[in-house]
Amino acid sequence: MKRILVSVQEASADRLAADLVTALRTRVDVEVEGLAGPAMLAAGVRPISAPPMDPVMGLVEVVRHLGVIRKRRRALLEAVARKPDLLVVVDSADFHLPVAAIARRMGVPTLGYVGPQLWAWRPGRARTVAASLDHLL
Repeated sequence: MKRILVSVQEASADRLAADLVTALRTRVDVEVEGLAGPAMLAAGVRPISAPPMDPVMGLVEVVRHLGVIRKRRRALLEAVARKPDLLVVVDSADFHLPVAAIARRMGVPTLGYVGPQLWAWRPGRARTVAASLDHLL
């Protein structure tokens, strides 16, 4: 049985990931765990940390939620260290791409689901995505 680790940070990504997990389960025998919200939990994903937060943008909001962000990142990195067969990260590039890069260096295949708007981000974002993800849907 394949083990897949899926990570989301907000409600819209949770719904997209739940649909992906549901579709995968109709085709492949998989065990899925991850940073999951209510939709992913309903799809049978085993949670590794607290549910996703509301979107956090801007320096003040990030600093205010830093403890939760760090806890979720630590839980995700611990799950990556268990070497799943695949890491799927959904949206939230600033949170997910550094973790995906670490997973990739550890030999864990990485898949991005919902890519960042490269044109709207800082220079070099395309290289960061390419260095972090094996595939981007």
